[in-house]
Amino acid sequence: MCPGQVLLAGREPANDFMMGGRRIGFTTFGTGVMTEDLVSGEIRESTKDDVAKIAALTNALQHMDVLSSPVTARDMPNSSCDLHMLEAALVNCTKHYHCEAEDGDRALKMIEMAAAVTGGEEALRDRPIFSLSACPTSPLQLIKECAEVIIQSAKHWIPINVLSMVMAGASSPISISGALVTHNVEVLAGIILAQLTNPGTPVIYGSSSTTFDMRHGTAVVGVPEMAMMSAAAAELANFYGLPSYVAGG
Repeated sequence: MCPGQVLLAGREPANDFMMGGRRIGFTTFGTGVMTEDLVSGEIRESTKDDVAKIAALTNALQHMDVLSSPVTARDMPNSSCDLHMLEAALVNCTKHYHCEAEDGDRALKMIEMAAAVTGGEEALRDRPIFSLSACPTSPLQLIKECAEVIIQSAKHWIPINVLSMVMAGASSPISISGALVTHNVEVLAGIILAQLTNPGTPVIYGSSSTTFDMRHGTAVVGVPEMAMMSAAAAELANFYGLPSYVAGG
């Protein structure tokens, strides 16, 4: 029931990006809570202004197809920070915005905001200018808030990226093959929930899975294991005929 291609529409049609097959695009990636101030050099919490400036920069970068905010609006209330980030993205970037919502209620508010920009829910369905991401809680859980976001996205035909973030050796088996089994089950569970909610809704097979650093007790990126897991996740998506969204190694 899943479409093999997913349109990530820009506010300007020239910035549309069609996901599917082995077509490759690039996005910024998030979401961090700290940033380096470019004026003072201070490491500080990121702000809505940072989100807006990065959105404007992404808009100008020809090799970036989609905006995913690398930082978050820590100066905004926790109850509405994702809404503020959506506003900053829509005002400052004409490319597609890929983001997260804290729960189903917030997802619905974000859908209403995007519909107001595009001219209504039908127009948004035809040209989804933003998409949502939902991360299972490893190992093997779709918690209430995650499930709500998937359901609201599916109900309104908003592309939903089900993105597993297993940590090999912590929340999954330590081998890459074993971690991929856990990863695959989590992603397929979210995709199945979306299709049960609304058959044919656009879904994306996502991965930010990596290995676990035993010395520092954290997930690591930029390591060979992450590159291998991302490549394998993309191949799994190709096997299922789904577009994929994977983290860089």
